[in-house]
Amino acid sequence: MNKAFLVALSMLLVSCASSHNLANGRSPFGGGYKVVKVSQNKYKITAITNWAPWPNYDDVREMWDKHAKSACGNNEYRGEIIGERVRDDLGTGTHFVTVKEGYATCINTLSH
Repeated sequence: MNKAFLVALSMLLVSCASSHNLANGRSPFGGGYKVVKVSQNKYKITAITNWAPWPNYDDVREMWDKHAKSACGNNEYRGEIIGERVRDDLGTGTHFVTVKEGYATCINTLSH
């Protein structure tokens, strides 16, 4: 197989949302998530996509939402977004991670 094709395929496979918990350390593919309980019904959530040659806002938003819902016991939440950005962690201009940070306040307080 063509080496360029294999590189492109491997980049595509790792460039999606990551399931790595950053509380356990850094991910070898750059991405992951972190959920920190701030108060009884409020969580600070960070979501980072794996490296990709492009910004990946759709995946980071989906990932952030997934962890916000999970932190709130799959109940509704109110999101307060700190920010979304793209970082070039390796300084190569070809390996970007997309980051979303914010707070999720659980609406159904009876379950928490």
